[in-house]
Amino acid sequence: STQSHGGSVKMSTLVTLVGTPFSTFTRAISMGLLEKGIAFDQVPALPHSDDAKAHHPMGRIPSFCHGGFWLFESLAISRYIDASFPSSAPLRSQDTRAAAIEDQWASFIADYAFSALEHGLIKVRLAASTDASDERYNAKVAEGLQRSAAILDIIEASVQGPFLLGSEVRWPDLFLIPILSDLNATVDSNLISSRPKLAAWFQVMTSRDSYARTSAGTLEAKQSKL
Repeated sequence: STQSHGGSVKMSTLVTLVGTPFSTFTRAISMGLLEKGIAFDQVPALPHSDDAKAHHPMGRIPSFCHGGFWLFESLAISRYIDASFPSSAPLRSQDTRAAAIEDQWASFIADYAFSALEHGLIKVRLAASTDASDERYNAKVAEGLQRSAAILDIIEASVQGPFLLGSEVRWPDLFLIPILSDLNATVDSNLISSRPKLAAWFQVMTSRDSYARTSAGTLEAKQSKL
């Protein structure tokens, strides 16, 4: 069923977000809308469902609607949100070069971090065999750990603090935190805690109201350490 999220911004047209809370990209956009105080309705559609296919040619999530204008792909949605609601808690810098760096890291996270962590490790853990001697499973985990560690080392070296790119929360923060929330629900949570700057950033992000308000239905909320 559709879920309504209140906001402080006066709205003349309705905002709708299509995507299940379990989706990291859907959560990133949800958090952005909440950070900006934008009220929206959320249709908790699964990937490749009829609702997802109706607005994304590949049946992916999220998709987004503002006053009848539909968009898919999270990077496009995030840029539209800041351009359309510039006066409320900007998540993208006005300075051209600063904005380009933010886009750079959002793209890096959406591509490399998502692939390495979600597909390469977290989903491997979710599909885990109970047989610890399963050589294929152990090989996949070992590869996933190596890839994930390499990506997180790159991010660790780039964290400026308290947020990824300095003193203000930006879209790269919101793209990364849902992925690391999932990671924190697995036995590999030490990949976060063993990196001091990333661990401090994780504490800052998980204490935000937008994080708490989007936790229901996520991997971290649904289960204990895998």
